[in-house]
Amino acid sequence: MPPEMNQGNGDREWSLQDYIDLFLRRKLIIFSIFAAVFAATLWYTLMRPPKYHSSATLLIESPNMGLGSLLGNQRNYGMEEYGRPIEFYEALLQSQAYQDLLFQQLLNDSLIVASGVTTEQLERIRDKELTLSTAEKTDLVYLGVTAGSPQLAWRFASIATEVFKVRCRQIELEETRNVVDYVEKQKDISRSKLEDAERALQKFNESSSIAVSDEEGGLLKKLVELEGQLAEVQSQRQLAEANIAAYNQRLSDLKAPNTPELNTVDTPATKALRSRLDQLVEERSRLSASGQRGVRAVALDQEIDEVRNQLYRAIIETRPAKDAGAYLNQNLWEEIRQNRVKEELQLYMLRNRERFFQRQVETYRRENPKLIERAIEMTRLQRSKKVYEDMFSILLEKGEEARIKSATSTGGIRIIDWPTIPQNPVPVHMPRNLLIGALLGLGLGFGFAMMLEYLDNTIRSGDELTRHTGLSILAAVPAIEPRDSKNLAAKLNPATVLSDGADEEYSKYLIHKLPPRDPVVDVYRSLRTNLQFAGVDKPITAMLVSSSLPGEGKTLTAANLAISYAELGKRVLLVDGDLRKPKQHLVFGVEASAGLSDFMVKSLDLKQILYPTTVPNLRLAPCGTVPPNPAEMIASRRMSDFLQHMQKLFDLVIIDSPPVRVVADPLLFAGKVSHALLVVKFASTQLRDVQEAVALLRRAKTPLLGAVFNHINLGRGHGYYGRYNYYYYAESAGKKR
Repeated sequence: MPPEMNQGNGDREWSLQDYIDLFLRRKLIIFSIFAAVFAATLWYTLMRPPKYHSSATLLIESPNMGLGSLLGNQRNYGMEEYGRPIEFYEALLQSQAYQDLLFQQLLNDSLIVASGVTTEQLERIRDKELTLSTAEKTDLVYLGVTAGSPQLAWRFASIATEVFKVRCRQIELEETRNVVDYVEKQKDISRSKLEDAERALQKFNESSSIAVSDEEGGLLKKLVELEGQLAEVQSQRQLAEANIAAYNQRLSDLKAPNTPELNTVDTPATKALRSRLDQLVEERSRLSASGQRGVRAVALDQEIDEVRNQLYRAIIETRPAKDAGAYLNQNLWEEIRQNRVKEELQLYMLRNRERFFQRQVETYRRENPKLIERAIEMTRLQRSKKVYEDMFSILLEKGEEARIKSATSTGGIRIIDWPTIPQNPVPVHMPRNLLIGALLGLGLGFGFAMMLEYLDNTIRSGDELTRHTGLSILAAVPAIEPRDSKNLAAKLNPATVLSDGADEEYSKYLIHKLPPRDPVVDVYRSLRTNLQFAGVDKPITAMLVSSSLPGEGKTLTAANLAISYAELGKRVLLVDGDLRKPKQHLVFGVEASAGLSDFMVKSLDLKQILYPTTVPNLRLAPCGTVPPNPAEMIASRRMSDFLQHMQKLFDLVIIDSPPVRVVADPLLFAGKVSHALLVVKFASTQLRDVQEAVALLRRAKTPLLGAVFNHINLGRGHGYYGRYNYYYYAESAGKKR
C-alpha cells in the first residue's frame, strides 16, 4: 500500500510513482467502473428521445416604478437609470405566484390538452425545462422551454412568455398604485395649506395698502428677487422631503434591514466630498443671487454634478450584505434604496441653498428694518402661497402621469421575438457526452480504487512491516513460477502452494529442484546469510518458523530454509511441529509410519522417527500419528528433552509450527527454542494480525530474528518489487541468449 494510506503513516506524501503503482494494481476495478459508466453514457446518448427547444427574446427596460421616476423627472440628477437585474426575473420565474398562474393557463389551453400530455409531465417541464438565460453584452433575455415535441415546446414557451409578461406588469402596477395613493394623500395636504396661505395673503392685503416699489436704491426689488428664489428652493426642498418619506415607507413595508443614509456615512472620502460640495453650492448660490449667468455658472453646475455623483457612489458602496430573504424583495429594496440616496443628495444641496438665501434675507432685514418690514411680510405670504401652488401643481401633474403609466406599462420587459415552432431537435453532442462519461468513469474508478486502498489494511511493503512491528525484513520471497512446470498450479507462489488438493505439487517448489539461477533460490540463500548475521550474539541452534494465520507459506519456507542450510554442509533437522495439520512428510515425499507424536507416547528409538531426505545432511522428524492433545504433548517435559537432545546432535533444528493466531502450540514451542522467525504474506496478511502475533511471541520471551516477506507480486504496479522482477528476468533472458 502506498505510504500515507496506512494507519499511522504520515511521514511522506504520495509521489507520481505511487499513483501509477496504484493504477496498475487496481486496473481491473478501474477499467470495470470506467467501462460501466462509459457504456451507460453511450446508451443514454443513443437511446435518449429527441428534445425540442423554443424560446422568446425579451428586452429588459428601465422600470416605471418608485417615486424617483414619478416625482423627480423634472430634476436632472446626472445619473443613469438602470433596469432591474436579471436575478429579479429569475426569482420571479421561480416564484409560487408565477408557477400557479402558468400552470392554470396550461391546463386551460386547448392545444396543450389536445396533445395528450399529462399533468405530471407538465409539472416536470415547468420545474426542470423552463429556463431564463441572458445574452452577453446585451440586455436581451431568452425565456425558453424544452419538450419532447416541437408543438408542445412552442405552445408551452408562448404561454410561459405571456404569463411572464402579465406577472411583470402586475408587479409594476402594484408599485404604481402605491405611488398614486401617496400622491393623493399629499395633494389633500397641499390643497389645505394652499387655501390657508391664500386666506392669510388676502387678509394682509385688506389690512395694508403698502405697494412694492423700487425705492431706496432698488433694495425692495432685490429683496423680492431673493424671496422669490428662496420660495423656489423651499418648494423643491419640501418635495424632496416628501419623496424621502415615501421611500422610507416602502422600505418599512419590505421589512428591509437598516440602510445607511447620507448623514450616517462618515468616512474620510465622504467628508471631503461633502465639504467640496458645500463650497460649490455656496459659490453657485452667490452667482444666482447676483443674477450672473455666465461661463462660470455653467462650469460650476458641471463640477457640482461630478462631485455629487462621486458622493453617490461612495455611499452606495457602503451597502449592507443581503440577508437570506426572497431575492425578488431584495432587488426591489436595492432599487428603492438607490433612489432614496439620490433624493437625499438633492435635499442636501437644497438645504444648503435655502440657508444661503435665508442669510441674505436676514441681512436685508437687519439693514433696513423699517422700510421693508411689511414688504417682507407680504413677500413671505406670497412665497408661501407660491410654494403650495407649485407643489399642488406638481402632485396633480404626476398623479395623472402615474395613472397613464399604469395603463400603458410594459412591466419592465419588451417582447422582441415570440417563440416559434422548432424545426430540428436539440443537438445530442455525442463527443462531449462521451468525453464527460469517460472522465467521470475514470474519476469514479480511480476514486473507488483509492477507497479500497485506504480500507486495505494488508501489508504491502517491507518498510511498513518494519515501521509497525519493529521486525527487520530478512528476505522477500517472490511469486515466480518454476521454469519446468506447465501446470496451472505452477503459477502459484512456491512458498504458499501448500493447500488442500495440491499435495502432489509440493516437491516442485523445493529449491534444490529449481534452476540454480531461479530468484527463489537466491532469495533463500540470502535469507540464510541474513540469519547467520542475525545470530552473531547468540548462535541459532533451534529456530521456530511460524506465521500469523494459515496460508502464509510458513511450511515451505521452513523446508527451503532447512535445505539452504544443509547445502552448506550443516547437519539440519526439520521438525514438523504442526501436530494438527502436518505437511512436511508430503513436501519431501516421505512415507512416515511413525513420527514425533509416536515418540512422545511410545518407547521408540530416534532412528525410527528421523527420516533421511533426498537432500544430503537434512533429516526430517515428521508428525506421525495426529494426536488428540497436541498442546499437552508440546508442553510436556519429554518434548523439551527431545529438542535439547536434537540440538546436541544437529547443527540446526528448524521447527515448522502452526500459526500463532490460531492455536497456542507455537507459544509452547517458543519457550523451548533459541530463536523464532515469522512469515508474512504480501498483500494478504492484515497488519493487526502481524502485530498481535509479534506481541504474543515477544511475551513468550523468544528472540525474534525478523520476518520473511512472502509471495511478493513482481508484476507492474508494485513499486520496488516490479523492478526486482525486471532485474532477474532481464538477466535470465540474457543468459538464455
